[in-house]
Amino acid sequence: MTTDFDLCVFLTYTLPADAIARGYEPWLRETDNPFFNSIGGVGRYENWRIERMQTPSLGYTHYDFMFVASEAELRRGWFDARLDAFRKGWIRKWGYGAAKPAAVNTFAYLMRRHGRAASRRGDRVILRGGNEALAPGDGSRESWEVIAAVRKHYAIGPAPAGDSWLTPIERHPGPGFRWLGVAYVDDAAAFDAIAFCGNDTLCAEATLIAAPTL
Repeated sequence: MTTDFDLCVFLTYTLPADAIARGYEPWLRETDNPFFNSIGGVGRYENWRIERMQTPSLGYTHYDFMFVASEAELRRGWFDARLDAFRKGWIRKWGYGAAKPAAVNTFAYLMRRHGRAASRRGDRVILRGGNEALAPGDGSRESWEVIAAVRKHYAIGPAPAGDSWLTPIERHPGPGFRWLGVAYVDDAAAFDAIAFCGNDTLCAEATLIAAPTL
């Protein structure tokens, strides 16, 4: 369960227009998600789809949550040779092929949870990201602080000499927010009820595509 993990990696990506028609989501459930969850160091891996957003275009249509027990376990999973080969195959089959990924998708972001984990989880969430510190999670909502950028070496190559694969967020542009609130909701009505997202740089509704049993 995600209550076992206080660290999570937020990974974003955009699919080509024909990916869904070519069977992307069944492939995620049958192949991609079970494979990721079999990799040593990966505590739990989930695939999510952005359904609606109030903020301007995010630069991505999907994201994944990768829960890990520690930075050491993140390193173990992130550089797994089998996973590297699999991710390069994903790029060829579902990603940007020989083109370069958009800048927003060249790094993933390591987050640390503050406060309690959500008391119940589900297949629909409201994401609200911004740069002001959030109150600790209270059981109905999780509060995550972005602490580091994780280089996608399998997509853009290894870090230059002298640089690290894991960059403190103070020295990186980041994903557009420093704090992420994650609220698990029953249906779309909760997102409909948000009349104004204020200073949020991310305000979106997402639904789960694939994950191990909750």
